[in-house]
Amino acid sequence: MITQTNGVAGSAIQTVRDLLSFLEVEVSPTIRYSGNDDGDRVVIDIQGEDAGLIIGKKGETLRALQMLVNMIINSNNDRSAGVIIDVERYRDRRHRELRILAERTARRVRENNEEISLDPMPAGDRRVIHATLSGFDGVETISSGEGIQRRISIRPSEDTKKTTSAKSRKTRSSSNSQQD
Repeated sequence: MITQTNGVAGSAIQTVRDLLSFLEVEVSPTIRYSGNDDGDRVVIDIQGEDAGLIIGKKGETLRALQMLVNMIINSNNDRSAGVIIDVERYRDRRHRELRILAERTARRVRENNEEISLDPMPAGDRRVIHATLSGFDGVETISSGEGIQRRISIRPSEDTKKTTSAKSRKTRSSSNSQQD
């Protein structure tokens, strides 16, 4: 926990405190990282009895709070600053769940050689899926849709399709020659 609160970190923590007091929730924000270098993002943790209310359904309330804090901070600042808000390490848990989902789905895509589309998700969640599978052999990811309906599809990569198709032809060819 960081106690020094000046600059962007100080403005961010005060903004979060003010917004949370309007919501009348039993939580307390602290600064995890004050963004010492230019371009670094300030990270604020929120903990407390009502932490789940701040997260909301699939993190929607948390994302909205973070967006609001960033809008307020950047409107009062001559340079663009970034603030990340986390509630009891929710973001870490969510990213871990998304990585597990991505890898499990990619394995199914490789095994069945069929594309699978995931439910619509926010940009940050899609980014985790894309990053997780960027080095995963045999699959590729693509985003499609607009706005809140934007989703990721995981599909066999082009080189996998060609290899599978060649194996399939070879198997059919050898089974046909055995029938003669």
